[in-house]
Amino acid sequence: LRYSGTGDEGGWGLNGKLADRWCSFSVEVDGACRFEDESAFVTGSAQVWANLELEKLEMLIHEASQLPLTTAPQPGAHRSRDCRRAVFNFHRAEYVKRKRARL
Repeated sequence: LRYSGTGDEGGWGLNGKLADRWCSFSVEVDGACRFEDESAFVTGSAQVWANLELEKLEMLIHEASQLPLTTAPQPGAHRSRDCRRAVFNFHRAEYVKRKRARL
């Protein structure tokens, strides 16, 4: 599930399962990235990245744009139960919207 920050938060991220483990990836407004599974990995701002790293981030942005989007606040992967609940609630709400549209 892709999410975008609102207001001053900005940024964007992804929550989901990768190799049967919940993980999250987020990008701050300055381009700093954070990946969480059982541990957290954090980068500096995109201003200090190499060109190849920036190209990889652009590829990820393009691939992520294909995923469903929510603006609801999302938990980090270290709270896997909350991640599952947030993804379920999103898809349940989308199902209800589609069902009402058919009526």
